[in-house]
Amino acid sequence: MPRVSVIIPAYNRRDAIRPTLDSVVAQTFADVEIILVDDGSTDNLVEMVRAEYPSVRTFALDRNSGVSAARNHGVAAARGELIAFLDSDDLWSPDKLTLQIEDFDRHHDAVLSFTDITIGATGTAVVYSSLQPFQPERVFEQLLEGGPILPSAVIVRKRDLDEVGGFAPEVTVGEDRDLWLRLAALGTFRFLPLPLVRRVVYHDALSHRSERWKADFDLVVTRFLDRPEGQPYRHRARELRVLQLVKIGARHLRNGNVKESCSALVRAMSSDPPAMVRAPGRRLLTNAIAHHLQRVFRWTRITRLWRRVTRFAKPVARDHARSSTVTLTYRPPPDAPRRVPSSR
Repeated sequence: MPRVSVIIPAYNRRDAIRPTLDSVVAQTFADVEIILVDDGSTDNLVEMVRAEYPSVRTFALDRNSGVSAARNHGVAAARGELIAFLDSDDLWSPDKLTLQIEDFDRHHDAVLSFTDITIGATGTAVVYSSLQPFQPERVFEQLLEGGPILPSAVIVRKRDLDEVGGFAPEVTVGEDRDLWLRLAALGTFRFLPLPLVRRVVYHDALSHRSERWKADFDLVVTRFLDRPEGQPYRHRARELRVLQLVKIGARHLRNGNVKESCSALVRAMSSDPPAMVRAPGRRLLTNAIAHHLQRVFRWTRITRLWRRVTRFAKPVARDHARSSTVTLTYRPPPDAPRRVPSSR
């Protein structure tokens, strides 16, 4: 039986999943099974994986059911004591499992272990813990406020997953946070402060899902507050919901969508004006504004440089054209009939 089962949900990733699979195959920890769950793809993903990665166990769902259902299917088929999740566009460092399992084994009381991540348009722009620093004494608060834990960095014991029931299929955005909140009631979380995962964030990842993201998070908060471990946080229900609007506004601003950002932030201020100055919201906005200003200044510098280049290039091109001009004079052949001007 393998020690670790790696669960990879995928949908129409045939031409892009190879680097992800390669990063798992290259792990220095060898006692691993890789499980890929095809979430109703239409691009022959399973056929490609079976042909090129015969050691990978593949499962195909009949229809696209969402990442929660795909992960749960993989967990049900897993034979390992530990479960590691990996999204189909993320990459692992070769020693990710080795280092994480060594740390996990030294802390038998831990329910979940996660590492740091580099994140950005190229996957290396920002270390995630600089945006969402983990505070072990505030696990519930942090999961409600922002979420410092991403699935591709997580290892969890299979027995604990079975106890809490896995991912909630009806939660399509923020399903990971819902699960972490339930697992946090069982014991402690371990954080390994090494960036062993690389995540690429696409520019339009939020634009079409912000409203669904807000609705799903409201559902996650409501469920948590209804459970016994959520009772001490019920007085913050309104604040937590408004904070998600601040987070949506901050994300839009980081992506350069100023109009959408202003819309979300105005809604947040109208519901709870202090939300903008409380620590979580203030941190989100400060980081987003700094990122946006860097983008603006960068493009401003590029524009200025381009104008200087074109301003210099125009006279150079004009002088070159003048020096390259050839004057053509027509000379008729000697035997050509001479044209006599008309007397009219």
